[in-house]
Amino acid sequence: VWAGSTYWSGRVPSRDALTLVSGAPPPLALMQALRRTIAERLGQRLRRIYEGIERALLLGDRTQMGYLDRHRIAVTGQAHVLAVSGMHVALVGAGAMLLLRLVGMPGAGAAVLTLLLIAFYVPLAGAPPSAMRAGWAALLLAAGRALGRSPRGTDVLIALIVVSFLFAREDLARPALQLSLLAVTGILLLTPGFLLVLGGGPQEIPGQRPTRFQGVRVGMAVALAAWISTTAVIMTQTGTQCVIAAPLSLLVAPVIVGLLATGAALVLLTDVPLLGPLVANGFGGLAEALRMLLVFVRDVDLDARRVAPPGVVWCVAQAAAMGLVA
Repeated sequence: VWAGSTYWSGRVPSRDALTLVSGAPPPLALMQALRRTIAERLGQRLRRIYEGIERALLLGDRTQMGYLDRHRIAVTGQAHVLAVSGMHVALVGAGAMLLLRLVGMPGAGAAVLTLLLIAFYVPLAGAPPSAMRAGWAALLLAAGRALGRSPRGTDVLIALIVVSFLFAREDLARPALQLSLLAVTGILLLTPGFLLVLGGGPQEIPGQRPTRFQGVRVGMAVALAAWISTTAVIMTQTGTQCVIAAPLSLLVAPVIVGLLATGAALVLLTDVPLLGPLVANGFGGLAEALRMLLVFVRDVDLDARRVAPPGVVWCVAQAAAMGLVA
């Protein structure tokens, strides 16, 4: 059980106090000590405002973040960057896999090390439910590949929904889980259609040169798919909507990747005389770039607007449109 900033062994009845609490088991106690060490090392080199951002990204701890930073991120439709979720797990996994392949490690060995890194990162970041589901999804996909199978993303998603229904049924009523499942469903079903519309579909001829700005097209298709599939829940829960959330994600995502990479490097290099301050300055520059980008969106009045909760007709029309695109 993850309760705030400490691992515990116990039960958490729905809408009730933490009960039957005892000390964390040895592996989680070790992880808890490591979290404290990482937080201390970040605090040695980073200013307080930057330390709060990195603790949120690396450790899932938002208690040190300033109100203005959290507010700017929320009203620009980028709240998902603060919640350690499947996006963060995917970024960590993809980055590790790419790095290992670049140094010449075979695919099987790179996949095993990447899974071990994900298994380490998820509890280090507080083991939030969305990150746990992403970790299990990565394990299922890897196990399928190891058995000579190529499981589809929809198969893994359905398996995770079934497991959630059987073992954590109360979580299905939580907006965070609903948004997570809807976003993944939208990405799986809608991305190919949006990609075709944006002119970045799959290659028709083997060896054909990739489409220009293919990465940007794919990123935009994924962002649009996740955004349109979650609008109804966001409008119902918050009463707001940011219409440029999807394209803004294309600019925010690379900055988040840089913050994760430089933050991890800073933990390792804090005590190195020249590299420690250099990496800390790089992290501060990226954090300031993120802040300036979000401030600009607010200054030009493109942040979230108050909207009425969607009605039945609106939801049916959206579902029909999603079905058509899929």
